[in-house]
Amino acid sequence: MYCIQCGTELPMTAIFCPSCGRRRHGTETGVPSGSLPAPKTPSAIHSEQPLAPTIPTLSPPAAETKSQERRWSVQGTGAALVGAAIGQYSGLALLIPLGAAAAFWAITSKTATGTTKVVHPAVAVQVGHVVWFFVAAFSSPAALSSIWFDILLMTGGLIWLYLKPGLGPIVLLTAWQALALLINVQALVEASIGTAAHKALLVHVALRITAIYLMVTTIAVLRRESRGEPRAAD
Repeated sequence: MYCIQCGTELPMTAIFCPSCGRRRHGTETGVPSGSLPAPKTPSAIHSEQPLAPTIPTLSPPAAETKSQERRWSVQGTGAALVGAAIGQYSGLALLIPLGAAAAFWAITSKTATGTTKVVHPAVAVQVGHVVWFFVAAFSSPAALSSIWFDILLMTGGLIWLYLKPGLGPIVLLTAWQALALLINVQALVEASIGTAAHKALLVHVALRITAIYLMVTTIAVLRRESRGEPRAAD
């Protein structure tokens, strides 16, 4: 670069001309023109802005899963306490259906997937109930006359529900359990406390209430899935 006044070639770092002393053109701010920074683009200015602190939040599915886990934990604790109280009173009458339900769960839980996994808890509880009916029928053939319809309808409904999960078998089983619950409650009120009949009826009532609750919960899950909402917990 040359001095605009005398034409002397100027070093790159010179601010004044060594010959005439004129300030080098473009250095009026005191910075050599060759070292002036390039103007910043809007994107560069934006990138230098401090980022707002981020607060970790749960995505809707994860939040719903955590909420459902808490609900199941509370409900499971409550059910365990109620079950323990009924078991203390009813003894073997509760042990048979619970053992059968636990065995069914252990055998089939690893193979249950998709919608079958959703209906699995409701199926397990009612399988335990049906097994108890079969035990009663074999131990006392006279009892078969009063429980054969329970065995027939629940066995057919459970096979249908497990192989073809859907609202049809759930509605069928829920309607029957609700009707049978009313009959059992009436008989429970009329039975004498402490008798074998009263203990057995109390277990029937507890199992039917549990089955109805699980099937209503299953209906809610299936309806959410039909609307395209993600399953909370798989």
